[in-house]
Amino acid sequence: MKLSQYTINLNDFRKSFGFRVFIAFITVVFMSLSVFSLIHIYQESRTAKENLIKKGKIVAGFLANSSKTAVFAENREALTNIAEGVINEEEILSLSIYSLDWNVLYETQKKPSSDNLADSYLEISLELPNSKTFKTIEKPEVIECLTPIVIDA
Repeated sequence: MKLSQYTINLNDFRKSFGFRVFIAFITVVFMSLSVFSLIHIYQESRTAKENLIKKGKIVAGFLANSSKTAVFAENREALTNIAEGVINEEEILSLSIYSLDWNVLYETQKKPSSDNLADSYLEISLELPNSKTFKTIEKPEVIECLTPIVIDA
């Protein structure tokens, strides 16, 4: 008999106004934390992507400026020495340097890829008239940073 008395009191408690307010408060807090967590995750991923693009632009610009002589002389040994310092960066997955005729002068990859990138870059190169221009191509797994190597007058 005593067990049924506790059951009645528990059911009365569940139906009480205070219990319903408590459950509503817990639900609102949980939903608010979920929304703010999702917003934070979105902002952090966007910030990380922006930082990768900035770093890619800096590295591509540095590489373009430091390899001008080696590219126009088509000196593969000098290009290898310049590129080795860049490819050791953690975020850099691959590096390609092409001649004016789109012949590969230097290419290396940390992660193998089967794409023939020279053909796709040929169309994009028309959008990059001087060494101060920059193009990013965002793909699901990589962000490609393109900068032409041009001797500016």
